[in-house]
Formats: sequence, C-alpha cells, structure tokens
Amino acid sequence: ERVAQSMPAAAAEIWAGTFHAFGLEILRKFGHLADVAAPVRLLDQADVLALLEQDLPVLGLDHYLRLHEPLSELRYILNAISRAKDEVKSADDYPAAAARMAEAARTEEEQIKAAKAAEVARVYKHYEQRMRGEGLVDFADLINRPVEILKKHPEVRDELRGQYQDLLVDEYQDVNR
Repeated sequence: ERVAQSMPAAAAEIWAGTFHAFGLEILRKFGHLADVAAPVRLLDQADVLALLEQDLPVLGLDHYLRLHEPLSELRYILNAISRAKDEVKSADDYPAAAARMAEAARTEEEQIKAAKAAEVARVYKHYEQRMRGEGLVDFADLINRPVEILKKHPEVRDELRGQYQDLLVDEYQDVNR
C-alpha cells in the first residue's frame, strides 16, 4: 500500500512479502528440486507434533521421553530442529555438532547436554527423512529448502537474479542470530 501510494506506476512491478512468503513462492515454483510435493503442503506445529507422535516408538528417545508429557518433549526437540533449520544447518550437520559437544564436555551437566543434542540429531534425521519422503514442509523449511535449491541449482539462482533486481530483507534477526 505504501509503495502504491508513493509510486503507483511502480507498485505493479514489485513483489512484496515476508521472507517466508518469498521462500514459499520459490518452493511453489522450484520445490520439486528439494523433495517438495506440489501443491506445497505446509505443516503447522500441531501437524508436525502429530506426525512425530506417531513415530514415538521408533525415535529411540531416552533423555527426551517423559511418558506423561511426550508432546512437551517433542515440542522441545522440534524447537531445536527449527533453530537448526533457521541457521541453515541440515540433519547431516547436527550429529557433528553434537559430537563436538560431547568431546568438549567436562562436567556431567555438559555430558547430558551433549547426549540430548545427539538425541535431537537422531530425531532430526528421522524427521527430515519422513518430511521429504512425503513431500512435506514445515515453517523453517520456507527458508531452508529455498537456500538448498539456490545452492544446488545455479540455473534457478540465475533465473531469480534476473527476475529480481533488488531484494530487501528486514528483521531477519527475529528468527536467526
């Protein structure tokens, strides 16, 4: 609206939205390059919790399984996975980070944190395989998967560079350090 008021002729030429919306546009057009089914099916937190709750018996949880509160435990794990995705860290990156934590651990508390990180790494791997296998995406994938596409497919990167002369990203710090 502000662009349309200040420059009515230019407004029609401008695509404006959040960076998550921009990521969704990329996935709609190029998602097939990153195991995303068409149309894009974006799962919310309740959907993702239900998906992982079905898989509880095979997740191998030890540190994160209090039988009376499995959903709160899964929420914690999903938050850790989401933070990793926001930092563009893959399910393959996470185990190495957990191993570094274990190697550096000197106290029992640090060892427990490292063991929990290793558990998150296992769940992340399972979760990612399940999501990709079914062609699904979560909110963090709206950033993570477009980055994957742009890194692996220079032709897509070049096409988008040709389409968008300028890109302004504002307040990314809200989701990423």
